[in-house]
Amino acid sequence: YVTQQVPCNKCLECRKRRTNSWFARLTEQLKVSDSAYFITLTYDDMFLQYSDNGLMSLDYRDFQLFMKRARKLQKKKISYFLVGEYGSQTFRPHYHAIVFDVENISAFLNEWRMGHTHAGT
Repeated sequence: YVTQQVPCNKCLECRKRRTNSWFARLTEQLKVSDSAYFITLTYDDMFLQYSDNGLMSLDYRDFQLFMKRARKLQKKKISYFLVGEYGSQTFRPHYHAIVFDVENISAFLNEWRMGHTHAGT
């Protein structure tokens, strides 16, 4: 028999290992990219979606459609790292992302039609 340890991905050590792995990947991506922006995408009230139990929820399809529109604006491939999050006080859904190789960040963000946007470097 051959035994092999598998990470639990729940304990502090496993979570740190996973974080460090993503940090290394993003650092390497930055080295080969022309640009990188940290963006926030929010939802206006009229676009909020709710789960069956009445809680505000994220819909990844919104981001997919946004990226589909945004990618049509330029020829170079856009890479990203996305995290969905709920606000700490209001639990309002929003996205944070690092986007690489966006040529015109203003035009890119204009394709998000669900709420407000913010970009930083």
